[in-house]
Amino acid sequence: CYAYFILYSSSITRILYSLIERYRCRPAQKSCKISYCGIAGIDINSILISSHIVRWSESTDKERLDPENGILLSPIFDSLFDRYLISFKDNGELLISKKLNQKNVIKLGLRKDIKINVSKGMIKYLIRHRKKFNEKNEIKNN
Repeated sequence: CYAYFILYSSSITRILYSLIERYRCRPAQKSCKISYCGIAGIDINSILISSHIVRWSESTDKERLDPENGILLSPIFDSLFDRYLISFKDNGELLISKKLNQKNVIKLGLRKDIKINVSKGMIKYLIRHRKKFNEKNEIKNN
């Protein structure tokens, strides 16, 4: 009876769905012929993370399953993206948080001229990510 409760508790269910979704997204990104980190060009598929642009917890069921709500990044850039320390303009240009000092920006290889490929379907999600990026970084418009 206890095992039944654990299996169906909402927190466990969310964790399971999150894990399933992370691996389900990987083929979706590959089907878009994206098999490398958009920032660094790293193509070690075993470490790349197919991350949601708009977080799972902030997405509708439809948005969670939408491949356009995904971006393939290496772990370090995925971490920066998830923490709103980087974001992207609609044309794919990299935005870097002022919270990152110049020394770390250089060490991370972040440059203003970095540009990722952005599909039309990704733009609505990037707008939402950028809104949070701006809030966290206290930027009024970008």
